[in-house]
Parts: sequence; C-alpha cells; structure tokens
Amino acid sequence: MNSSLLDKIGIDPAIILIILLVLVIVLFGLVFYLMANIKKRNKDIKRLLSGKTAGDMEEIILDRFAEMDAVKNNSKRLTKKNTKRSRKHLQHVSAKSD
Repeated sequence: MNSSLLDKIGIDPAIILIILLVLVIVLFGLVFYLMANIKKRNKDIKRLLSGKTAGDMEEIILDRFAEMDAVKNNSKRLTKKNTKRSRKHLQHVSAKSD
C-alpha cells in the first residue's frame, strides 16, 4: 500500500494502521467499562425504587414538597409584611421632608 501523500509527509502507512488498531482497542475497552457501569447503576436504581426503600423515598419527597410549600408561604407572608412596613416608612420619611 503506497500513498504519495504519506510518502511526501514521511509517514509509514503501517504506523497509521497500528495507531488506529490501538485506538479501536482502547475504545472497545471504554465501551465495556461504560456498559458495566450502566449495569451497576441500573441495579442500584432498581433496588432504590423497589420495596421498602421506594416507600421511604416517596415519603421523603413528599416531606420536601411540604417544606418547600411552607417556605414559599412564609416568603409571601414576609414579603407582604415588609412591603407594608417599607411603604409606611417611606410615607413617614416623605412627610418629614415636606
């Protein structure tokens, strides 16, 4: 296999073939590693979502939603309270400056 382009550059085609072969082997290794990792994660997810653990997780999520609702309501209440307070203070300050 002779290539005039490779001859001009000074690269042996066998070296390119070896590099590509090594790259393919490394990529196959990476694919197998990722497949094993995905299999492990799927097993963990199935364990998490089954049986008693799933019920516990559902309860935790519902508790967190209740906490978020409480924080939201408290934030609205404080915003209203502080808005009224700020308006009164601004009115008081503007009345003094007149």
